[in-house]
Amino acid sequence: MFLLPFLLMKHAEAALGYGASKGAAWRRRGRYVFVYAAFKTLREALTQADRATVGVDVGNATVREVFADENITQLLVGVTEKVMESFFTDTPIQKLINSDIFAFLKRTIEGEDATTILDSKIRYQLTDNDDGRSLVTALRAALPA
Repeated sequence: MFLLPFLLMKHAEAALGYGASKGAAWRRRGRYVFVYAAFKTLREALTQADRATVGVDVGNATVREVFADENITQLLVGVTEKVMESFFTDTPIQKLINSDIFAFLKRTIEGEDATTILDSKIRYQLTDNDDGRSLVTALRAALPA
């Protein structure tokens, strides 16, 4: 269970170009943010699928079931990638970055403004995007209520 975030980060590096020497600065430096966003996305998707309650931890068994299902995992990664692209190209986030991605990632990412924007990007992708809706539906079908 404790290796899942690491494996998710390695997948983001290998398949999506996170941590590569070329590409947008946020993609080069944002692999930990990708993992953070993936688990926030999973949490929100589980809540929308009525498989989690706000303020209550999601159990290890639930997380294992999610990552054991290849379709759900692929949907989660795809939705998270869209969240990341939308988040880092958002004008208020661009202003917070202000050409210093290192400072932003060190101090600002968990700041109130950035977290609020990230949460709104996640909710949008899960409700207004076909893959996001498919993720919520797949979670509802795969996990017991």
